[in-house]
Amino acid sequence: MDLFAGASSPVSEAVAALGLDRCEPIDLLSGPRVDVLHDGQFQFLARLCSSGLVGAAVAGPPCSAFSRARLRPGGPKPVRAVAHPEGIPDPDPRQADELTKSALLHERARVLLQLVASRGGLVIFENPTSSFTWASAAMTSWVRSTAPTLVQVAGCAHGMNAAKSWLLACNFDTASALQSSCPRPPGYHPAVSGKQLPDGTFATRLTARYPASMAQAIASALAPALTSRLGLVDYHTWTSLLPSA
Repeated sequence: MDLFAGASSPVSEAVAALGLDRCEPIDLLSGPRVDVLHDGQFQFLARLCSSGLVGAAVAGPPCSAFSRARLRPGGPKPVRAVAHPEGIPDPDPRQADELTKSALLHERARVLLQLVASRGGLVIFENPTSSFTWASAAMTSWVRSTAPTLVQVAGCAHGMNAAKSWLLACNFDTASALQSSCPRPPGYHPAVSGKQLPDGTFATRLTARYPASMAQAIASALAPALTSRLGLVDYHTWTSLLPSA
């Protein structure tokens, strides 16, 4: 079966359309109430990723604390900067808390993918191309050791009229087929970075969800690693799939 998290939930829907097995997307916003930052829940999730039941996993942890858009005026205080991608010097208590939690969330996403990969599964770590996560030493090391195939996907290649792209770190060479780039000059597509909506939220939230064709392409790339016997597996009951002694 497959396991998906974060903005990659549309991939789970695409996997379902292919008739393949999948676990409920692990997402506080749209799936089981699983908090990866909670030690007990993380350990339960790690057991699943270590079980050999997961043939493919995609992690798209939140990128807000890693966003370059926050360097612009009018938004939340930035916690990272170009010269300090790991974290700004002398953060205030709120910034320090955000730095700690965001770094741990990304670290645990990598750990879970590493566990799936260690059992022969296909894995993808996703964040926007501009995310500071790609400049961290921990991410660089993880990419080299676990997911060395880097693929950029342009939003406009999948019908999105916005200056948006994602970077995927994958552990399988065939992922290169997902590569796309925008052939148009800079400024052609409307910028969403730093733009606020009438309700005060940032426009980048509207581009977080993968376009349907992108989700379908990722699902098709992962399909060889997935089975078609179980359908949707309830996250809390996965242990029933383990073989008896």
